[in-house]
This record gives sequence, structure tokens and C-alpha cells, in this order.
Amino acid sequence: GGNMRYFGRANWGFSVIFLYPIISIIFNKEPFVYLLLSSIILVLALVAILNVKKSVTIEESKLIYDAHLFRLHIIHIELPTSDIRSIEFHLAGWFGRNAKVKGKYKRFHYHFINFKPLEFYNELEQFAIRNNIPYKKTKEYTTIEKMVPRS
Repeated sequence: GGNMRYFGRANWGFSVIFLYPIISIIFNKEPFVYLLLSSIILVLALVAILNVKKSVTIEESKLIYDAHLFRLHIIHIELPTSDIRSIEFHLAGWFGRNAKVKGKYKRFHYHFINFKPLEFYNELEQFAIRNNIPYKKTKEYTTIEKMVPRS
């Protein structure tokens, strides 16, 4: 069938890591103006991060990753199979799912956490099989997969 697009939500964990430096700056300064200014920056940064819409399109032999901030298209990455070393399926939290797509370059990994609909992970597995990409699932992931219906 046609290429399906899957959507990921903003990641709170990521937001906290991103905001930590800002927060520490806030608490190092006494004056009220600093507090007010940094609070405003903090809120704006959070609003921005939580409004990043991520999507992945699975094509025959490539993955397309896009991110939008409000209407703004901020990221567009095309990953042909030749750029993918392997895919690992992990748990994210208690029942969430994470697909870690390892890029050709050692440090380049993509984490697709809690993408919807859930069949994204099944489709990604099919993509790996179809293109002879090595993939593995953790034991916990397999357990969740059996508990929660695929579609």
C-alpha cells in the first residue's frame, strides 16, 4: 500500500535536559528582573519544545524524518537503507516503545519513542526485513508486544 506517516509527540525528558542549564542560571542570580526574565524564557522554551511535531514516513527503501515547530518545517532527514546500520526495539518507560535506528556514523542514532499509531513499530520491523537490515528486540519489548495488540 501507500506510504504511511507516523507521528511522535514531544519528549518531556528531552525538555528537562534542554532546560536544565537555563534553570541553574535562574537560581544563581538574585535580582527579581533576572527571575522574571528567565521565567519567561523558560516558559517560551517549554512551549516551543512541546510543540515540535515529529513524523516518520516509511517508504520502500528509505525512512523520512520530519519535524515541525508550529508551521515551521525545521528538520527534514532522508535515511536510505545504505545509511542504516541496525534497528533496536526497546521499551520506553513501562509500556512505551522506542525504536533506535542506528546510523552509519557511530554516534548518529535516531530514537522514535511512542510513535502513533502503534503499527509503526511493526512496519519498521517489516522495513528492516525487506531491506536486510539487522534488527533486535529486547526481551521486555517482546513481552509488551504480546500483551498489546499490534494495531
